[in-house]
Amino acid sequence: MESQSFNLLHAIVDSVWVAKEGAEEADYLELADKIQTKLNLPLSFEGKYRWIIFLTSKVKPGIPTLNRYFGTFIDGTIKYRGIEARRRDIPPFIRRCQLDIISQLSEANNSRELYKSVPRAIEKIREHIKTLREFDINPLDLIIQKQLSKDVSDYENHTLQSIAARQLTKQGLRINSGETITFLIVDEKDPIPEKRVLANEFVTEDSNYDLTKYETMLIRAASTILSPLGYDNDRLQRSLKFQNHKIREYIN
Repeated sequence: MESQSFNLLHAIVDSVWVAKEGAEEADYLELADKIQTKLNLPLSFEGKYRWIIFLTSKVKPGIPTLNRYFGTFIDGTIKYRGIEARRRDIPPFIRRCQLDIISQLSEANNSRELYKSVPRAIEKIREHIKTLREFDINPLDLIIQKQLSKDVSDYENHTLQSIAARQLTKQGLRINSGETITFLIVDEKDPIPEKRVLANEFVTEDSNYDLTKYETMLIRAASTILSPLGYDNDRLQRSLKFQNHKIREYIN
């Protein structure tokens, strides 16, 4: 087997992506050994994917990036990089929803099955939206982390993290630039800045949260995963509209 017979998909400093029709794991192991021997580079075989999706660049839409992807190995193990679930400023609830979507898609064995699994993934999203709309969630699962880029007194605008930080300083706590502030969004559009968020230290199981804001975050995270499969943010919202209407009637 010659390495030239493989289709080189992507190569970055720490990863090389290759594909060959009908290739088995042993073929990839042999290729990795040849590359390591000829180039004298440390190289290990991570695994064979059932499927993998490279997300497009946010700066240059339509161009796949090398560090934003998700996929499923042959054994069903999921791997993801560069998506919301890897970010520290994403609430645990939103992270779980995004990973639930990938988990649902991971049952697909190939691209054809992948597209067919989208409706089931959308059902997962509906379940999470229902949980949000019924307020059947611990507000602590919606906590957001943001780092202060400067001292609290130096903020001229009312950013969410600076508002939360001021709540803490009023309680006598010393907050410095570079510290991580955790908070719950209560009402992002409240005309009174102090009422827009609640610092994590003051959040209880009975605290209210900004339903619209968190639902928007959820759908945006979901569309990150489903956009390559034909469901961008707008189409996904249209697909969920009827269900959301039913939930609204249920609550009222």
